[in-house]
Amino acid sequence: MTLLGSLLPVMALLSLVLIIQGLTLTATDASKKDKLAKNIRKPTYILIILGCVMVIAGCIWWDLLKDAFIPVGITLIAAAITFLVQSKSLAVSGDEAIRFGRYVKVVAWVLFVVMIVGLGFWFFFFIRMALNWH
Repeated sequence: MTLLGSLLPVMALLSLVLIIQGLTLTATDASKKDKLAKNIRKPTYILIILGCVMVIAGCIWWDLLKDAFIPVGITLIAAAITFLVQSKSLAVSGDEAIRFGRYVKVVAWVLFVVMIVGLGFWFFFFIRMALNWH
């Protein structure tokens, strides 16, 4: 049941991300893009606050809420950041868009390297545990 409680909100967010991505790809008029950027930006602040509250609640009531609240809260925060980047990319153009694109690319690579290092520690922990297990 905990897995279902984690997967359903994540799937709902994934579908929302794909819907917004579809809207941004089909918006051709500049005024339509600006309006869409403002509409995307509004709910993202709520998602960030809700995600932070869920992560904090999951950490406080660790035994009860760690399995569902922490992963869903982190997913909400990640989706909100994705929405904010999408909103900003709709609102900028020209040289500002190129600078923003480079900034996003650098941040994405830093996060990717951190994830790879984290996975390395995770695999090292399990390999060490397997070697020590008799």
